[in-house]
Amino acid sequence: MSDFWKELFNRLPDWFFSVTAGLILLTLAVVLIWFILGAKRFSDAMGRENRLAILQDEISKERDKSRESSEIASQISRALENAQVYLNQLNA
Repeated sequence: MSDFWKELFNRLPDWFFSVTAGLILLTLAVVLIWFILGAKRFSDAMGRENRLAILQDEISKERDKSRESSEIASQISRALENAQVYLNQLNA
């Protein structure tokens, strides 16, 4: 069986090896570019994912501040209503 391969490679023209090497290099270059683009897209996606996590944290903090401000406003409103009722009772 090894004689078959030796004979086959001996009968191939010299340009065949140059063309084959060129095709292999071209294929490796295309695969390398494909991997680089994939890695870049993955990196960009991870950057967006990190940014989304940061924005969600900021939204959560702002929601908490809003809830706290709303509760304070409600308490102040209730205190003013009670003060108004108290003053009306004093005037009566």
